[in-house]
Amino acid sequence: MLLEAAEGAFYEKGLAGATLDEIARRAGVTRGALYGHFENKLALLDAIFQAAARPLDPFAVNLAVCRDHPVEELVEEIKRCWREATEVPRTARLYALVFSLCESTLEFAPFFERVLMASRNAELRIEEWLRRAMFRACLPASLDAQISARVIHATLSGLLRRRLRHLAQSNLPEADVAQIVRALLVHERPHIEACNDAWAGLV
Repeated sequence: MLLEAAEGAFYEKGLAGATLDEIARRAGVTRGALYGHFENKLALLDAIFQAAARPLDPFAVNLAVCRDHPVEELVEEIKRCWREATEVPRTARLYALVFSLCESTLEFAPFFERVLMASRNAELRIEEWLRRAMFRACLPASLDAQISARVIHATLSGLLRRRLRHLAQSNLPEADVAQIVRALLVHERPHIEACNDAWAGLV
């Protein structure tokens, strides 16, 4: 009950705008009862994500599914990540909270540091995936896996941030997400233009 109330208040009012008094009222408990479980909003936010069992970064790809066709498997895995982050309502709300942290107060600084670490870990997972693809000669040996991973992650994160700010609009099709990832790997001009069109559609 408390976590549901806090999640709703955070999403509707923002992390900085929601108050413990309001969360207590939504949950139907006294502020003292709330403090008996959570000392501040940061503790509530931590508990919300622990209960949801979701990674702090939406693009923390699962390396276990990287097998015989690493490029296409990466594309499919990123499509799965996108689908879960945009089509599962609660997951979309949680990632909207994560992206709103840059607009929050120092109260959430410890959580924000964990978000940054999760982002770096997601980049490293994508980088490792690309290196496996290079080892299998599925990508050119000249590819800079580190830079490519950072570009892929940053592009997807930017697209997702915009998507979560405009949930009433139609979602970016998974086929377009796949096309964008391939474009970032092979640098084909038609696909880059498709990427630009996708960005424009979410502005």
